[in-house]
Amino acid sequence: VFAYFAYAATRKIHRVFAVALGGAIGSATNTVLVLGMAVLRGYLPLAMAGSIAVLHGITELIAGTIITVILVLGLQRIRGFEDTDSQARQA
Repeated sequence: VFAYFAYAATRKIHRVFAVALGGAIGSATNTVLVLGMAVLRGYLPLAMAGSIAVLHGITELIAGTIITVILVLGLQRIRGFEDTDSQARQA
């Protein structure tokens, strides 16, 4: 849900930026919720969850953003959802 809201709020500014931001927000949301639940359930101490978030969360955020941009833009191109602004300029 957070990823979609980030995408929807920025898609009129720049399509690739919106996709990248949605991927980054989605990845960060997943990391925070998974580690938060692990702390709440007593599986991890808070300090360990914080270090995992810093060490692995940043890498996951970068990788998730890159993979999201590649997949979404590729799927949009295959399905014919090209940038509507460039189509409007050509008409």
